[in-house]
Amino acid sequence: LKGEASGRAAEFGLIEIQLDQFPAALQSSILLGQQPLGGILNDSGMAYKSKPLGYFSVARAELPAKLSTLGSKTTFFGRYNQLQSQDDTCLARILEIVPDSYRP
Repeated sequence: LKGEASGRAAEFGLIEIQLDQFPAALQSSILLGQQPLGGILNDSGMAYKSKPLGYFSVARAELPAKLSTLGSKTTFFGRYNQLQSQDDTCLARILEIVPDSYRP
């Protein structure tokens, strides 16, 4: 994910989306891949909640070289998160690692 104005890395993330948990109209938007999932959900008005499941640190040396846009620090931080519907059904599982400095 990159800052819209700066183009700088805002975070590195992996997401597993439970596509069958979304209405057909949202499934199409999700599959286009042109907007972050949170933006799609917010624009649609679909109720959801974020449930952080854990926080972690990872050594730079353990990350693939292609993540060099995250910065040069030796340790990065992240979280494991789950988006849930109002009835606690899992909508998506998300792993995020943030860069050493984020300026959109």
